[in-house]
Amino acid sequence: MEIRIFSENPKLGLENRLPGYPQYNHEFVQPLFVSRMPTRKMTGKGHMETVKSAKRLDEGLSVLKVPLTQLKLSDLERMVNREREDALYQSLKAHLEQFGNDPAKAFAEPFHKKGGTVVKAVRVEQTQKSGVLVRDGNGVADNTSMVRVDVFTKAGKYFLVPIYKWQVAKRILPNKAVTAGVDEIDWLEMDSSYQFIFTMYANDLVKVKLKKRSILGLLRWFRSCNWGYCYQRTRFREI
Repeated sequence: MEIRIFSENPKLGLENRLPGYPQYNHEFVQPLFVSRMPTRKMTGKGHMETVKSAKRLDEGLSVLKVPLTQLKLSDLERMVNREREDALYQSLKAHLEQFGNDPAKAFAEPFHKKGGTVVKAVRVEQTQKSGVLVRDGNGVADNTSMVRVDVFTKAGKYFLVPIYKWQVAKRILPNKAVTAGVDEIDWLEMDSSYQFIFTMYANDLVKVKLKKRSILGLLRWFRSCNWGYCYQRTRFREI
């Protein structure tokens, strides 16, 4: 049992450790792996709770108001109007550095900008390639988890269309496949020349054929920011 669970080549392992067993027992033994029930739940939150300004979506940006008690140095580098508010930027930066980039400690007491005005939060720019429009299009929220990935094929290639919970709730069937290096609005559209072949859910058993090898694993999640599947490495074993 130990050999079947942990060995990538159980036949060789049995031959080395159990040479007295009949040869046919070695020939037909296969590795064991733990399977999981596929997740096909369609309900849940349609989008993340945090709502950001959608005014600059055409630039691929959203704007989020970040409380000082959560503000990190990396956030500060993307502060809106940083050049015009250089004195505030420099003061916030020095304060964070003084407390080792720990915003909870740095801003435990009220923070005053020059002139005495209390600053409780700053607006920070964020890259926003996709999401859900809310509040009559004035806000945008990040997608929650995908419920499935629809797989299409054309000319020997595969195309993957992610489907989110909010789209299921609104009875929207997306038809754009993830395309590397472009915003979601410009993804490749699956027209009648593409053939739908199947749907994948989390924990589905998938065999991926690469140029030099094949991989069998459980689908853990799909990253829509660029091409490729994202698997938990422990779910892989070479065939």
